[in-house]
Amino acid sequence: MQYKWFIDLGSHSAKLYRFESGALVKCCLRSWQWIKNKYDRHTIYTQLKNLLNEFSVNEPILAVGTAALRNNKILKKHAEQACRTLSIPLKVISQQQEAELIRLACQHHDYPNEYTIVDAGGGSIQLIQPDKEILFYPYGLNYLTQQFNLSSEPENRNLKQCIEWLTAQLPKSINSFIYTGGEKRYLEHLAVPLTKDKCAKIDFIKLASQLAPKTQEELRCLSPFDPEWMDGAIASNCLIVALLNNCSEDFLMVNNLTIVDGLPFASNKLC
Repeated sequence: MQYKWFIDLGSHSAKLYRFESGALVKCCLRSWQWIKNKYDRHTIYTQLKNLLNEFSVNEPILAVGTAALRNNKILKKHAEQACRTLSIPLKVISQQQEAELIRLACQHHDYPNEYTIVDAGGGSIQLIQPDKEILFYPYGLNYLTQQFNLSSEPENRNLKQCIEWLTAQLPKSINSFIYTGGEKRYLEHLAVPLTKDKCAKIDFIKLASQLAPKTQEELRCLSPFDPEWMDGAIASNCLIVALLNNCSEDFLMVNNLTIVDGLPFASNKLC
């Protein structure tokens, strides 16, 4: 592989990976929340430079951008300028490419082909169905958080409306699904029982109910990553509950895979 390091510049968080001994190792996660904050070139440059220095990155690195950079031309321009100054090639990929990368990641980690794969980010959501048909949603967890006041005080959150709205947007029938990203670590960190990466519906509903009345500060204290990672947790929980509403199974499957985990198996156009 041409690159030894990868940085996933997601809408909500940036994730740094190192490729060694034929495998990707996640080094860190930083919730920079590019989709919410108005960063300029200098701020992005400083964020990236500090991260590279912290992990002594001195080998070829590729940056991959998703919805935040796809949808915001000014932010994309600033990111391109910052990356160019640091000699980091930046590839902003499409929703189609995001879906293909997460599909490849799940396929090569031997997850069942008959499960729908859910890739939910801050700026977009992709559902890859067993027949490889892909459902694209132009909104992500950040939109849900804003639209339904999910980051406000608990009594002002519109959780029921959010779940009902999502349930209506999603496929009416789902046999079973895999929720990707950091969900496995999130559930393990909160001591939710998992059996071979499967979480029982009743256990997830219980967790979502326990977290719903917590303040933003209380939620941040529970993060398995950095505190701000939990800012999208309530929206993510609502999405999973909505998926479970339409699911014929009484469980969901979870993992920690991201689009970067699909890069080693992708075409040379990306890596």
